[in-house]
Amino acid sequence: MTIVDDTADQVRNIATASEEQSAASEQISRSMDEVNRISQDTAGAMSQSSQAIGELARMAVELNELINKLKES
Repeated sequence: MTIVDDTADQVRNIATASEEQSAASEQISRSMDEVNRISQDTAGAMSQSSQAIGELARMAVELNELINKLKES
């Protein structure tokens, strides 16, 4: 094997490693996009839950007031 062959092998190895790294980077990017989407979905669901909890608390206060009025009658 000559120095030219060794150099050609090294260049091929570098090209292969570069392609593998590029593929891994693309997968990481897709995964990050998915995490971002899930985070946004979760934030939206938490906002809806918070609104529902607030409404439920308001209704509980109203119910308690009605029960107290019935007790006074």
